[in-house]
Amino acid sequence: MRVSHFQTPEDTRFITTLVNRAVLAFLAGAIGLLSVGLIAIEGGPPFTGQTSLFRVFGYFGLFCATA
Repeated sequence: MRVSHFQTPEDTRFITTLVNRAVLAFLAGAIGLLSVGLIAIEGGPPFTGQTSLFRVFGYFGLFCATA
């Protein structure tokens, strides 16, 4: 008996979609953690008034990770 896991195009498409979603979820989580780290850092180059450039990048990263 010979069994192939990727016998039909639907099987290949399903696995490809599953792997793509897992990679995107991992990247979104990593970007989210790095963004929170950037927001938590005190100091950094000034951007406007009391806001540092690190916080701007942090909030931008959170916005992108949740979009």
